[in-house]
Amino acid sequence: MDDSVIIVGGGLSGLRAASLLHSQGIKCAVLEAQDRIGGRVLSVEVEDKPELGKFDLGPTWYWPRYESAMNRLVEELGLATFEQFNDGRVLLERSINELPEQHNLSSDAMEYSRRFIGGAQSLIDALAATLPPDAIHLNTRVISIHHQNNDRVMVQTNAGDFYGNSVIIALPPRVAEQNITFWPELPANVKTNLMNKPTWMANQAKVIAVYEKPFWRDHGLSGFASSWVGPLQEIHDASPSPDSGALFGFLAFLQKCA
Repeated sequence: MDDSVIIVGGGLSGLRAASLLHSQGIKCAVLEAQDRIGGRVLSVEVEDKPELGKFDLGPTWYWPRYESAMNRLVEELGLATFEQFNDGRVLLERSINELPEQHNLSSDAMEYSRRFIGGAQSLIDALAATLPPDAIHLNTRVISIHHQNNDRVMVQTNAGDFYGNSVIIALPPRVAEQNITFWPELPANVKTNLMNKPTWMANQAKVIAVYEKPFWRDHGLSGFASSWVGPLQEIHDASPSPDSGALFGFLAFLQKCA
């Protein structure tokens, strides 16, 4: 297939790049190795209980004060959002031998953040809707990228070859270096740089517990907790609405406190 720009990765960055290119009349193809778009963004329902809403297994919120680009994108796509719930006391667990402490935080202690109605997946779906139906290629794993003599690029995949004028790699740098062969071969310093480039939250594992109601709010708790004991190190309210409850936490491998 022949496209002006080939985008490797159908996550938020890849889809946003494709949307911007398409808005300028530039033809592009998004190649996604998985059977879905979104990358690390994934919002799911509880099986047989869709009325509880969708829960984010990946990114959950954004910070309007610091992320102006996200603010503009939300407005551009007309997405509905709501404020992350942080009202009430927080819990602090220091030891397995002591009850968790409860603390009141000042109103400005937690940075103001917002979440998407329908989950963060709504952002992905809205971006995909700005593209032609044939622009996204699922189950298409990139094997190699060849810079040809005529300044064209050939991208070899398990589903066939794609040709274009340029390539955008919208993957974590080390994932691209480990899984894609480049011709000509990348310089050694570039490979090292790709492997050492950090990816935000790459080493985190997330767990969500879903409840019929956010019962902790009735007890004056915010849902935010921090633990030195584990297995969850940091916990937040992940309820999609006041009518259904959820808590999410990041797994931590901590030594038990005496």
